[in-house]
Amino acid sequence: MSAILGVVVSALLIVPATIQAGLAGFLVTSAFMGLLMGLVFLSLTRSRVVLTAHRIGSRGMFGGVRWVPRSLVALVVQGLLFMGRETPHNVFLLDARGRRLLRLMDSLYDRADLDRLVRELRVPVQGFPPGTTAKRLAQVYPGIVPAAERRPFLLAFGIVGAVIVLLVVLVVALT
Repeated sequence: MSAILGVVVSALLIVPATIQAGLAGFLVTSAFMGLLMGLVFLSLTRSRVVLTAHRIGSRGMFGGVRWVPRSLVALVVQGLLFMGRETPHNVFLLDARGRRLLRLMDSLYDRADLDRLVRELRVPVQGFPPGTTAKRLAQVYPGIVPAAERRPFLLAFGIVGAVIVLLVVLVVALT
């Protein structure tokens, strides 16, 4: 499904660029979309969770494995977190003070693997109701989700405001 979406989006960007700028537009847009699709492919194939007798490791798209001592994991909180159009299954590994050690989502990791990880950890598991928002989850478990997820509209307005300020500065500088 994501491959089809990638091809459709690529076509929607490559065709107008080719019409507008000819061969140069085609080459530049194709290279950009190829790089973008390559990064998406990397994020889907490189993401791994490693569980050893003493540590838990999570490797994302870039960088190495982020290791957490298994002895620090005191609680697992899991459930379907409402995130706009999608509701992915989230697994939060928390320490004894309730601080987040790792967050794993089924958009990167197979759901069956996440369930197996939770079973293998042998720590208490708490769930939250399907469709819980990040803001509500943060009220129950402070600090478990980032501020950008708790207040997505504030983040969006901040980005729009920064772009407007940047455009005003550029217009003033160029005139």
